[in-house]
Amino acid sequence: MKTLTLGLTFTLLTALTACVGDAGTKDDVEDSSAPDDSSSTGDDDSGGGGDDSKGSDDSEAPDNDKDNDGYDAAEDCDDSDRAVNPGATESCDGVDNDCDGDVDDADGSVTGQSECYTDNDLDGYGAGAAVGEACECPEGQASLGDDCDDNDFYRSPGTVEECDGGIDNDCDELVDADDPSLAEGNTYYLDKDGDKYGEDSTGIRSCSRIAGRITTGGDCDDGDKTINPGVEEICEDEIDNDCTDGVDDGCGGDTGTGGEIDTWPGVGFHLRVRPKPGTICVRCTGRIAEPHR
Repeated sequence: MKTLTLGLTFTLLTALTACVGDAGTKDDVEDSSAPDDSSSTGDDDSGGGGDDSKGSDDSEAPDNDKDNDGYDAAEDCDDSDRAVNPGATESCDGVDNDCDGDVDDADGSVTGQSECYTDNDLDGYGAGAAVGEACECPEGQASLGDDCDDNDFYRSPGTVEECDGGIDNDCDELVDADDPSLAEGNTYYLDKDGDKYGEDSTGIRSCSRIAGRITTGGDCDDGDKTINPGVEEICEDEIDNDCTDGVDDGCGGDTGTGGEIDTWPGVGFHLRVRPKPGTICVRCTGRIAEPHR
């Protein structure tokens, strides 16, 4: 009995020793894999990367910068407009772009000014050399030059040429009818066949009537008085009778206009479709002198 008790005691002691050994080994493993506090980047005050680097970036950004232009609201005179801040360039727009308290011409650093010319007649155009620069030229000056008569309000590059006896109104060195921009006057054409229409190529601009000429052009054959823009197109004659859209324009196919069928005396028996007023004559045969009614 004594021998059995000693055996059990020895066995229990051996088992306890093994458990303690295993536990120690496990702790040793866990300790060896644990992070070293001295090498941690999160709590290291000696420098390096990690959270300290992010904190440095945050510290450089303004605390209150709504427009994200890099300037705090305390120094930005308009924190809702990123184009307006102490680092911007002053320009001619009526805004204190660089937040120095001066606007446009009052700011010595302004850019984008226009040259100003003396404008004696106050027509918006000056003459001579520029006398200065400004965002807005003062009274008596203009940002536009090239006035050919700075003592006449009605003569400048912005004026329309008129028939007024040889005055160059718009300062382009072209006078009256010689100026293509002439607002008045007429174009006069030769009318060789006497049909009241002249050929466009014969047109001459003039402020006064030219004897032997007419004011209506558009004639495509000034040697035949039956051909001009005032007559109707006759189909199947291979002639551009009305000088519009070529030969036999509007011909071909049924009218589709509800026209009437007439016979015309004096030219034999012809069927002619007469469209309603305002429509085009199509499928016409023969040269009929009488016009549509």
